[in-house]
Amino acid sequence: MTESSEMPSFAIVIVVYNKLPSDISFIRDFIKVRLISQIIVCDNSDRPSEEKWVEGLPQNCKYLSMHGNQGLASAYAAAQDLIKSEYVCLLDDDTTLPLDYFDSVLSCIHDEVADVYVPIVWAGKMLMSPCNKDLFLFHPARNVEKIHKRFSAINSGMIIRSALFKSYNYRTGLFLDMVDHKFISDIKSANHSIRIMTGVQIEQEYSRLSYDKHSEVKRYSIYKKDARLYYSTSMLAKFVCELHLLYRRMNLAIKYKDISLLSL
Repeated sequence: MTESSEMPSFAIVIVVYNKLPSDISFIRDFIKVRLISQIIVCDNSDRPSEEKWVEGLPQNCKYLSMHGNQGLASAYAAAQDLIKSEYVCLLDDDTTLPLDYFDSVLSCIHDEVADVYVPIVWAGKMLMSPCNKDLFLFHPARNVEKIHKRFSAINSGMIIRSALFKSYNYRTGLFLDMVDHKFISDIKSANHSIRIMTGVQIEQEYSRLSYDKHSEVKRYSIYKKDARLYYSTSMLAKFVCELHLLYRRMNLAIKYKDISLLSL
């Protein structure tokens, strides 16, 4: 191996929403990590606080205001031209990473060359990612051993070769929930390689595990728009999508004992 392949550099792209630097402690933690050469903060906040972010970030961090919540795809697209590292790590502002995360990733890169590396992501006791995909829908695997070949994955902690990240055409019509699944689907269709890092595990918050009616209703509205666009490929896909949306509305109505939620 060459020296550069032994010690690749990583850029972190983190999308934040209504948070300040003081709310995300790992930014300062990871700027000290030798493998991290860039941290790019894409601020999707309703009222971006650019002055506070610029004051609160170390010098080699780049702040991008999206001027309101433009969604994940637009944030990633805005970061593409700024990448100078060999790999990109995508993070949410509620992802919890261990400090040795990039050392573990580096071991995986040395073990097996791939275009994309995805960690095991837990939300409490639920295996959140990678998840299994049937003909249309996505389902959590019961455990790591039950992840099958038709898997998808969420963006949290995902490592992507920078050339692939910079050339990928993010579909900015997708706002949040389906951005990651569309990426994995496109990458697989283009025969790029993806490795699941079974020994690398992180924690991620999951809004559907909370009990907050307003938040879940808002999140469902976003998901509905994304799902209808993602599943617009055929009449059968559209039909399955509408059944799935009905199922989610029924779950919300039962959870909050509010029949009016069926009409969302």
